[in-house]
Amino acid sequence: LGVYVTVAKQRAELVKFFFNVARGKWRDNEHVEIHQTNRTVLKIHSSSRKFRAVMDGELVRLDRETVIEIQPGALNVLVPASAAQSRAA
Repeated sequence: LGVYVTVAKQRAELVKFFFNVARGKWRDNEHVEIHQTNRTVLKIHSSSRKFRAVMDGELVRLDRETVIEIQPGALNVLVPASAAQSRAA
């Protein structure tokens, strides 16, 4: 599970961050922290009630406390027979 956090606080830092995102260069931005984990708890401290995120390509609504974790083997994937045979060789 990759967790990407922007630590940008000033407007100029945010503008630079979003510009880098638009160019596909956000990983190189000095205001991005990249973490790897199997499980994380996202706690939202804000008066706003509408929080959304993209998870596995789907737009989802977030609760004030949301647990995000990897579940090994939970996704069944169909592959063409030719690909399965070449992996077995």
